[in-house]
Amino acid sequence: MKAIIIGAGRGIRLMPETESIPKCMMDGVGEQRVLDWILDSLTHAGIDDIVFIGGYHIEKVMQAYPHLRFYNNTEWADNNVLESLMYATLEMDTAFVVSYSDIVYRRNVVQRLMASDAEVALVVDRDWQRHYVGRALHLESQAEKVVVQDGWVVKIGKHLPSDKAYGEFIGLAKFSQETARLMRDRYRQIREDYLSHPFHKAPNIRLAYLTDMIQEMIDLGVRVEPVDVWADWAELDTPQDLARVREQLDDQGERGLAQEFWVVRAEGYEQLEWASRQEYLQAVVAAGDFQSGDRVLDVGTGTGIVAHAVSPFVAEVVGVDLSPEMLAHAWASRVANEVFEEGDVCKLRFPNNWFDKVTARMVFHHLIEGGDRAMRECYRVLKPGGVMVLSEGVPPDRSLGDWYTRMFALKEERLTFFEEDLVALMGGGGFDVEQVLMHISPQVSIRNWLRNSGLPQERQDRIIQMHLNLNGIGKQNYNMTFTGEDVLCDFRYVILVGRRRR
Repeated sequence: MKAIIIGAGRGIRLMPETESIPKCMMDGVGEQRVLDWILDSLTHAGIDDIVFIGGYHIEKVMQAYPHLRFYNNTEWADNNVLESLMYATLEMDTAFVVSYSDIVYRRNVVQRLMASDAEVALVVDRDWQRHYVGRALHLESQAEKVVVQDGWVVKIGKHLPSDKAYGEFIGLAKFSQETARLMRDRYRQIREDYLSHPFHKAPNIRLAYLTDMIQEMIDLGVRVEPVDVWADWAELDTPQDLARVREQLDDQGERGLAQEFWVVRAEGYEQLEWASRQEYLQAVVAAGDFQSGDRVLDVGTGTGIVAHAVSPFVAEVVGVDLSPEMLAHAWASRVANEVFEEGDVCKLRFPNNWFDKVTARMVFHHLIEGGDRAMRECYRVLKPGGVMVLSEGVPPDRSLGDWYTRMFALKEERLTFFEEDLVALMGGGGFDVEQVLMHISPQVSIRNWLRNSGLPQERQDRIIQMHLNLNGIGKQNYNMTFTGEDVLCDFRYVILVGRRRR
């Protein structure tokens, strides 16, 4: 797989930042340049063959990134995104990812894109309208919106009305080998005809956007799949955008965009049935053997559900989470010995040997990068002889591991653990694993889980259908039953107790 980054334009609205550099060379975004963000996300998804299409001050990019392959759009001042991309037609004999150069996105966004096997896959922000609130210089009407029917993109472009939009195309897409060749050949075939005639919504093909060509592919019968994200990215088109992103990311990097993701999830989290199941919470609390003098750290505390369950038995609970929105719910129901604060489990602010116990329920599957580092941090802040309680959901049977991963990929980017993976994770962090417990929460509502997930209805329906289509052995392993429109399953959790060596 290769990637083609389109970065020929000047970015006139970002003057004076772009007075002598293209937009992708702007720095101070999470302590790095915009292009560093893009390259980091691509390489972490396994893409190391990267092409850059430049124009305005291309020599600056070539000097700073000599390992990239370059194409020079010498007429960048007189053409637009589509024609800029077509300077790299020699690269279109294989599948490729294309990225705008004035966006930043989390690593997991590219990983989600790569998981799609559609002819064309477009990353689409479902929470897009929130980004346009107070955005005076870049209006909602300028968003590259998409309309989706039956799970496929049928229309794309800035001209589409907001009330019909499924989401906003962020400027990151993947084309199969067949579609890449079709797009290249179609452009060559029609270019002369549209030099003086409108091409879709562009006055002519030289001024067309990538979205105009994607619409052309749709009209030719190519199936285009949306890959949903919720925030997880940012656009840099105006000084207001740049200031906001610099403030948001500052030195936080991935953490800053992760916070945006949890804004959406916070709203329905406390209505999740599985999360508040008393028998599961009691099993976690029992495993911790909490004492009245214990100072406890609850990492990834979310809305404080575990912290609230632990606090009656201990001296103090400190809940840490990335999301201010999640923490607001925790603060709203806190009691006297609970404290909640924003923080990153991979970089805890607490001194060594500070806590007696650490709890981490359903946290580590979100740590696509940094799980080992987070475990070492939990070890560091524990007193010698202190205990960590770790719990994660696992597939009900090893044979369902692949199905479980594919099903969750429709919901979010996450890791799939088996019991031995969790034992290895905790042991690798320095802990002696003293107990490995299995807990089953019977007959959890899948509809409740999905309705409070922030997922679009179409994605919820696909996940339900995957459960309905599961083979007989799989349904038996889940103890799956059906009531009306709902599916009930036994959820399986591993609870580990690890002790820090003295």
